[in-house]
Amino acid sequence: DCVQSMEGMISNLKNQVGNCEHALQDKVSSDQVQQLCDSVVGVKAKVASMEHTIRSGADRVEEVESAVASVGSQLTACKQALFERLGSSQASPPPRGVLSLDLEPLKKAGGARSRSPACGTR
Repeated sequence: DCVQSMEGMISNLKNQVGNCEHALQDKVSSDQVQQLCDSVVGVKAKVASMEHTIRSGADRVEEVESAVASVGSQLTACKQALFERLGSSQASPPPRGVLSLDLEPLKKAGGARSRSPACGTR
């Protein structure tokens, strides 16, 4: 999970900064340590912002996928109703070019599609 990976990286960074802080306290001024801490806080804020953006994007993708599936279902129902209507008013089946939209590949692809391994579902 992308979020867990980010949290692991932040935790590792905190440990490294803590170790550096202890090792350098005698060799650097407190102003330099404060600058380092400020930099780490800035990186942490950027990572939190990225995490929020990733979660929002994933939520939006799910909404769009749901909307596409809904439209696909509606089109399939409309297509079926039209074929039934055309079939009842004509002795022969409708011409092949009429409503040749095939949604089955979309359904199969949508059901079998997997998320990116780096940033999957929450």
